[in-house]
Amino acid sequence: MQMQVVRALCSGERKKASDLLLGFDSRTLSLTADDFLHIFKYCARSPDPLFVIEIWRFMELKGISMNNRCSSLMMEALCKGGYLEEAFDIVNFLGESQCVYPVLPLYNRILGSCTKMQSLIQANKCLDLMEKKMVGKSEVTYTELLKDSNCPAVSLLSSTLCLTQGGSH
Repeated sequence: MQMQVVRALCSGERKKASDLLLGFDSRTLSLTADDFLHIFKYCARSPDPLFVIEIWRFMELKGISMNNRCSSLMMEALCKGGYLEEAFDIVNFLGESQCVYPVLPLYNRILGSCTKMQSLIQANKCLDLMEKKMVGKSEVTYTELLKDSNCPAVSLLSSTLCLTQGGSH
């Protein structure tokens, strides 16, 4: 069933893909996040952020819990497609309401997209959310900020590094 949805998306038949997605509901077995894995992979590769949102809404409606792998692919699709606000909203929602706790790589993916778009506001929002959720930071976090040396968030990073490592500017 997943591959039928992917084929429909590949051929540009979004309506057919949506109808097939709704057809998942008619299966007799209970659905899990893994039943959507190949579709999430396609949406992350394409990227197709709108269909990934459609899948997520369907899963929420049917009470299907997200897993870490699918949530990571969903964030990849949203970030590659420039849907940072939606990525923030979903990562926040996942952290508050499901058994999946957004992990550092999800935040780093969002942060990387913020720096690509050179959005200091979004980068600060991501760093604040990371602080609020106490997910910590890693070398990858700082690397994502440093990828674009023109990004104003680099000065914020410099201050953060000095404070956390006890150094000075």
